[in-house]
Amino acid sequence: MAWHNRDYTKGDGVRRAFVRLLVYDDDPVVRTLITEALLSLGHDVVSVGTEDELWASLKVSAPHALLIDYQLDRRSGLEVVADLRRTPAWKSLSVILLSASEDAPEEARRAGNLVDEFLRKPFEMDELMHALAGIRFE
Repeated sequence: MAWHNRDYTKGDGVRRAFVRLLVYDDDPVVRTLITEALLSLGHDVVSVGTEDELWASLKVSAPHALLIDYQLDRRSGLEVVADLRRTPAWKSLSVILLSASEDAPEEARRAGNLVDEFLRKPFEMDELMHALAGIRFE
């Protein structure tokens, strides 16, 4: 689980990394597409496909935000985020919930303040950029 990044410069040799993002989606194709989209925006990205990989990555990295799928193999993304919120180190981690499910936005609202933003799949690049602009980075 290494950070993926690309060297984005504006011709002056200065690298402009934006934020470190952790992507958790159990679908490898979707995970790759999201990772590539975030890399194209200049962000540093770690992507994981299992909850075990998520927790292992969190032990060794310090992401600014998590992009997590709502429908995962073992549990919902909201259940995973609820566990994160009970962990002091990750209580204030910014979270964007991703889902194609019609029920996900309502489930997220009922769950309270677990997620900062919701993004419906499939999404366009400008929607991804808008969701990132709407979250806090501590």
